[in-house]
Amino acid sequence: PVITMPHGMVNDGGYALCMGSYVLATRDTCFRTLNPYRGLAFDPIGLSYILPRLGDDFQQPSRHFPVGMLLALTSYEAEAHDMVETGLATHYVEAPSKLGTIERGLAE
Repeated sequence: PVITMPHGMVNDGGYALCMGSYVLATRDTCFRTLNPYRGLAFDPIGLSYILPRLGDDFQQPSRHFPVGMLLALTSYEAEAHDMVETGLATHYVEAPSKLGTIERGLAE
């Protein structure tokens, strides 16, 4: 499995590097689409595929709302809890200091 741990702002194409089996968001992680056309047209990073399907992977309640379109059109900054709710992140890690502990545990 591919495990990513974005810490800080993730913009547009940066999220392509985060796409993996598990995405661990910290309290400082946030996602924003800076260029609205990326989420609505053909793009090289896959946001046009991901954004319309937010919430479908884990059957989140957000799957019934056009969350991806709102993120793309308004450049709303989705914080860590928003990312978990919509499926942009799979897990929430409370303290960034725990990322090192998680990394060491996975390496063993």
